[in-house]
Amino acid sequence: MACGLLFAWCDSVHGPFAAVFDKPLWNVLQDHSHLTNFLVSAARSGIELPAITRGAAASVVWPASGEVEPAHKPDIVVVLEESTFDPVRLAVCDIAPCRSDLFRPGAHDVAGGSLLVHTFGGGTFTSEFAVLTGLPHSLFGSAGMYAPYRLAPLMHETLPQHLHALGYRNAAVYPTEGGFLNARNAYRHYGFDALHDAAELGLGWQSSDAEVFAAARQVMEAERVGGQPLFLMVLTIY
Repeated sequence: MACGLLFAWCDSVHGPFAAVFDKPLWNVLQDHSHLTNFLVSAARSGIELPAITRGAAASVVWPASGEVEPAHKPDIVVVLEESTFDPVRLAVCDIAPCRSDLFRPGAHDVAGGSLLVHTFGGGTFTSEFAVLTGLPHSLFGSAGMYAPYRLAPLMHETLPQHLHALGYRNAAVYPTEGGFLNARNAYRHYGFDALHDAAELGLGWQSSDAEVFAAARQVMEAERVGGQPLFLMVLTIY
């Protein structure tokens, strides 16, 4: 019993090794202290539900858009660029890359602006979560950083689920192995019909954007079935 109590105290988030429990998640995933990392993850995976103000939803007025649903629904493609910084944000940047068309509205764009998602380095999966659910992972406490494992199975009314209800087929192009960070299961919970990973597409950690986009075009053609509109999520890696 004494040994058990001593172990529990040593393993406590407030015990003598409290600093270990403050390790950033990306460090936990990268190092090889597997037993320690298991204990750290277990301690941090408890979901904290955000406070909900009673009657808040009822107080929101949803105006009618006045738009008529098109007879032919367009395909939708979302590209999540890994580790890409928009240099236009820097006023002092006046070289050619700062004027790239990548960061400017296109001729056919209806609207433009910044997308408000979490952009912490080494945590692209939290940006995925925010894009697909409309929620910041930080709402749920430390478990938010484990979104593909802890939060994805609990999500309802995600963007892919909504599009599915409108008749869309949802597919994703994933540049790493589908088991990495529980991606295959998470994307299924988000509402995707198919996830095409690196093993299937011949991609890897060093694959360029051009290689990922070439694979995405192939997937797009293969996923167009029965005239169904397509929602395609593409994640780059390099």
